[in-house]
Amino acid sequence: MKTNFFLATALAAVISFPAHSMELTPSEQELVDLWTPISDQMKAEGATVGLWVISNPEPNSSPIIMGRSKNLQCVFVIAVRGDNMKFFRRMTEHAGGGERRKAFIQTLIAHEAGHCMQTVTNTLNEATKEKEADVFGVLWTKRFNPQYAEDVRNELTRMRHRFPQEGELYDTWNQIDATEKVDVSNMTVRQLFELAQKIVKETK
Repeated sequence: MKTNFFLATALAAVISFPAHSMELTPSEQELVDLWTPISDQMKAEGATVGLWVISNPEPNSSPIIMGRSKNLQCVFVIAVRGDNMKFFRRMTEHAGGGERRKAFIQTLIAHEAGHCMQTVTNTLNEATKEKEADVFGVLWTKRFNPQYAEDVRNELTRMRHRFPQEGELYDTWNQIDATEKVDVSNMTVRQLFELAQKIVKETK
């Protein structure tokens, strides 16, 4: 259940719309709201990022993914209509409710932002890209929503066990565990990403 990065770019170009130009569902609006603080921080550090919503997503494609466009380094793509919404609910159904649930969803969004940072820093490594993104997502939460850091760390590990994908690419629980004791106080987005890369490199 995934969409290739460049396929997401093509989909965004063909059947997507900027979020401000279409009526959003409540779920789409929630994702936009949770993406906004991440994108604001990335923009403040110089990244060029955008947001697109797919009104008629390809069945069985990823509900959220990072793509790119001609003029932007990264485009966060939301595709949660139809059957994709059912899969997204399955991904998040054990995350609790209220602010705890939102923190977990934002961790998943930050995972996609980790892929953006791989593009921004020109360090994309196919063998480690998912581990880096998972660790970055958890570090983001630890930095900006520290009260939910343990919850999202545990839930992301459980989710990776429930939805195994592509073998070792998503065997990220050891790397996720390694985020528990690191200090992320006052780190920038780039510093969080560099720390994620370091954790993945040093943790087996």
